[in-house]
Amino acid sequence: MFNPDFNLIKYSDDDGYTWAPCKDASAAGLPRPFYEPKLEDLAKPPAERKPPKNILLWPSTPVPGAILVPYNDGIAAIGVAEWQVHDGEKWLPKKKTPGFSKPIATVLGANQIFMAQTNYDWQGKSGGKALVCARLVNGEWNRDTLETEGVTDVVLTACRGSGKAVFCFYVKIVKKDDAVINEVRYRRWADGKWGKSYLIAAEDFRINHVTAPMVCPADYAAVFWDEHKSRAKRGLPSALRFARIPNR
Repeated sequence: MFNPDFNLIKYSDDDGYTWAPCKDASAAGLPRPFYEPKLEDLAKPPAERKPPKNILLWPSTPVPGAILVPYNDGIAAIGVAEWQVHDGEKWLPKKKTPGFSKPIATVLGANQIFMAQTNYDWQGKSGGKALVCARLVNGEWNRDTLETEGVTDVVLTACRGSGKAVFCFYVKIVKKDDAVINEVRYRRWADGKWGKSYLIAAEDFRINHVTAPMVCPADYAAVFWDEHKSRAKRGLPSALRFARIPNR
């Protein structure tokens, strides 16, 4: 279930054989079993195949958000207003986030969480916004403004292990004469600070999304972006690019 500020979570401690909090749904003593429709039920129209009221559809634990990152020996669930850690046994009390309305996140090392606002504008009408990244330091969020305007999409990735760096990839709108250029850029965080902005590519088409793995190898970061297609042009060939940026 996806919602930027709410999610329903299960976890398994036996390689996916059973899932908590419900564990094995076929075990005796459970108050309500999972809904397992028969084939003849699935052939019926949706209005006629509602599960019985005493059936539990998704036994799970509500957590603050849809982003999950490794954190110490557990995981952290990150949402718009709050984030919460599971330490391997239980969910700990919720804490406040920087408050990004469309958050993205990664983690460096065991517990250095980095967050940013994606700024994603699927209609392409905003013209871009400021790029602000936040880093968790001793329980407090430190913010850095990396760009003051024109940013339309953002993604973060961490080079783990000996890499000890975070890359912030983003798309920036630049107007040159009568043309609108979509620049793919990055900044690298290392040794306690963000480096300067570097240009990866300048596209003459509108970029749909920029994306990257949440974590990358120690020696490089990978980034991908694609061309936006209007509804009238869907199904036609579309540009897809990628770049491999050395971690140095």
